[in-house]
This record gives sequence, structure tokens and C-alpha cells, in this order.
Amino acid sequence: MARLRRLLCRLRNVLRPFDAELELAREVDAHLRLLAEDFERQGLTPRQALVAARRKFGGVEQAKELHRDARSFLWLDQLRQDSHYACRTLARNPGFTVVAVLTLALGIGANTAIFSLIYAVLWRPLPFHAPERLVMVWEDQTRYGFPQGTPAPANFLDWRTQNHVFEDMAAMVWQDFTVTGNGNPERIAGLRVMAGFFPLLGVQPILGRTFVPAEDRPEAAPTAVLSYGFWQRRFGGDRGLVGRTISLNGAVRTVVGIMPAGFQFPSRQAEVWVPAAFTSRELAERDSHYLTVIARLKGGTLLSEAEANMAVIARTLEQQYPVSNKDLAGVRVIPLREQYAGGMRLPLAVLLATVGTVLFVACANVAHLLLARGMFRRKEIAMRVALGAGRGRVLRQLVTECLVLAVTGELLGVALSTTSFLFLARLIPES
Repeated sequence: MARLRRLLCRLRNVLRPFDAELELAREVDAHLRLLAEDFERQGLTPRQALVAARRKFGGVEQAKELHRDARSFLWLDQLRQDSHYACRTLARNPGFTVVAVLTLALGIGANTAIFSLIYAVLWRPLPFHAPERLVMVWEDQTRYGFPQGTPAPANFLDWRTQNHVFEDMAAMVWQDFTVTGNGNPERIAGLRVMAGFFPLLGVQPILGRTFVPAEDRPEAAPTAVLSYGFWQRRFGGDRGLVGRTISLNGAVRTVVGIMPAGFQFPSRQAEVWVPAAFTSRELAERDSHYLTVIARLKGGTLLSEAEANMAVIARTLEQQYPVSNKDLAGVRVIPLREQYAGGMRLPLAVLLATVGTVLFVACANVAHLLLARGMFRRKEIAMRVALGAGRGRVLRQLVTECLVLAVTGELLGVALSTTSFLFLARLIPES
């Protein structure tokens, strides 16, 4: 317990040095008064007693210094002194300080912004359940110039029933909607999706529910799920909207759910989802290719296994339906991450190498500035050594000045990177 009290006392002396100095001065004065009173009782005058007391007590400043060392963390107190001195020294040279800090800030800010962008695009986990198992499935229509072609509904149904590598597959179709009522008419982008679309992604609405299989039929009552942004913008975040109706393309649909704010699929453009409700005629089409297909691999299934299985199915369909499927080169299975970020890997790598070079040049420039400044400070350093400062203390002071510059430049660089990242994020395509 006593050791803990001593530790807390030392921390207080370091964190509140002015209070500690005032308390120390009072203790020294009280001790001198007691000595002076003893000498007065021996017959000395008050003035003679005070002189004798000071002579017996010894050097006041030396005693205070020993007391400081005993009642605080010496290394931490010296670090505080070095930091204060470094700040004063840098403040006396504003030109050097501003140039060095801005140089570091630009280098650090650019690298932080680009690295944040690369992390967001290439490395940050996608906001879905087990995103590494999500894939996009395309018809290989290379002969027509479309290596990632959209399949026909009938082909999709055969894929879903004949494969043994996917837990589930879901199809979607882009569709524009005109929203009327509750304000001016508004044109928004949306999707017709199959009932298994949201469960396949593993996302839940913040209000209400998603579609059930019974709603994915032409004769079912029309329903809709809204994006968080559209719900906030158009309806002011009204939590009572779930269960009420809205008008989309003149048709009245019941709102059954609101998706969370971070949900964006397949892009930020989608603001409403409705059941696909394909008719039997649509599902029988093999010549109209317009579906976008997403699937979830079974646990432990490799991408190569999925591609091989889908290739077998494609060959079977080509034999069964030679008129519609004879010119298809097969099926392509692409991981969801690769689908949306694969084309940006090389540009982002080049950009990272570029800003890395900028940071290297910035550090080299600051190093040259510090070397030049050190040449002008040779007399100052020599005088400090002559007055008794150890080489280690002088070196530590110089390192502290560098740390002050580095921390200031880093803080400014992080602030700059935030603005830069927001600007770069606007350059990313909506898809």
C-alpha cells in the first residue's frame, strides 16, 4: 500500500509540477525558519540566525534538485523538460518548423488516404455473411464480345437445379421506378430480386422483414423493401412506414422492410427491391439474356470445383438446346470481391507506389533540413556540453525535437488524409 502511495505521489508530481514546486518551496522555507529559530534561541539576531540557517542547510537549489529526483520519475520529468525546450526551440524558428511539418504532413496524408482507399476497396471484409463464399455467375459470351454475359432465365433455372456446388443461387434484374405520393414524383433505380436474395447475402433489415417465397409469384400481393437512404430522404425515417403502401410505377406496393444504412448491393444506386415474381413465360425464355446471378458456395467448395461443375452443366445445356446455347463458351464463376475490385488492383498498386515515393522524398527533405540546422547549432551544442550536459542528454534533446516535428506532421497529415479520402471516395464508380 505504501508503495502504491509513493507511485501515485510521483505521478502527481510529474503531472502537476507547479503544485509540486510550490509545496517543495514551502517545505524548504519551513525548514529554514526552524533552523533560524534555533539559532535565535542561542542568542543570534534574526538576521544572523537566517544567515547561519542557510549556511547549515546548504545549497537550496541543490537540495530541491535532489528532492525532485527522489519524489518523481526522473526520466519522465526530463522528457517533459526536453519536450518543452523542443517546442520553444522550434517556435523560435517558425520558417524551418512550418516547412518541415508541412512536408511530413503532405507525405503522411497522401499515403494514409491512399492506403485507406486500398483497404476499403481490396482488403476490408464485405458486409455480408461469409463474404469469401459469395460469387457472381456469368455466361461466357466471349464470341459476342461479352466474357461476363447475363444468362437467360431458363438457363439460370437449370443451373440452380443441376449444380451441386452452391448452397443457393439468386437472380436479379435492374428496373427503374417512378415513386409518386408523399411529395413530388421521383425516378429511382431498383431491383427485381428472387425471394432468396437477402438470405443468400446473410443480411437482415433494421425494420420489418425481407421477402418470403410466397411473395415471389406473379399472383402475390405486391411488396417492396426500401434502402435506408431512400427511406430517410423520401419518408423522413418514418418507422411506421412498414406495413403501409407506396406507389411504384403506378402500382401500390406494401413496404415490408427497411435495409440497414450500410447495405449496398449490387451498388449504391439501388434504392428499392421488389420480388422478381417471374411469370412462367419469362422462366421459359432461353433467348433473352438479362439476369444477374449471385450464388453462395457450399462450405469447403473450391472455386475451381464450382467452375468445373458449371462447365459440365453448360455443355449439357448446349447439347439439349443447341439453337440457343450453341455459341456459349461456358460459365464463369467470379468471387464477389474480385468482381467489384479486381479491375482496380493494378491502378491502386501504382498509386500506392507513387505516394510511397512521395513519402520517401518528404522524409529525405526533412532529414536534409535537420542536418543543415544541426550545422548552425554546433556552437549551441558545444556550449551545452561545456556547461556539463552529457552527450546522452544532448542526443536525447535532439531526438525529442525530431519527435515533436514528426508527431505534429503526423497529426496534420491524418487530418489532411481524411479530406483527401472523402475526395477520392467520390471518384469510385457507383458500381
